[in-house]
Amino acid sequence: MTNNEIMIKILKEHKKYWDVPIPNAEKSPGLMAAQRHREELVQSIDGAIEALKFKDYFDGLYGQGLEIANWHQNGDLEPFDNFYESALEDITSAISKDKNLSAKKIEKGIYEYKGYRLFNYGYYEPEHCTWWEAVNIETGCADYHAHTKKEIMELIDADLPS
Repeated sequence: MTNNEIMIKILKEHKKYWDVPIPNAEKSPGLMAAQRHREELVQSIDGAIEALKFKDYFDGLYGQGLEIANWHQNGDLEPFDNFYESALEDITSAISKDKNLSAKKIEKGIYEYKGYRLFNYGYYEPEHCTWWEAVNIETGCADYHAHTKKEIMELIDADLPS
């Protein structure tokens, strides 16, 4: 079960609690307001569930070696993973106040993250996977290698003191 599926299950359990009408709510303005709040909360939960289902679908495509045609409207093929990571980065930076949570895009396939420069070397046919490398900006050493940008960022985070 994916993290998204677990979260959907938890949200559905919470929805059961909030999706129950307050008895005699129509008799009190305060209870009516509380009932409206419950209904809005249930709508928010439904929206979150749909967003997680949508994300889970695209998470399943990540790392499969798919390519997107004409993403930059130049006719070129680009790895789906780059497209997806860019979308997630845009959403993350819009939601997050802490800019240190996401990698800063330098140019196509090159990012900076917590003292490392991350390089996407693209799809490697013999191994049927995408490869990333993290080079320490100070030392120039390639300290980490992974199949996804998310994975390489997690490797860096695991080694950094908290």
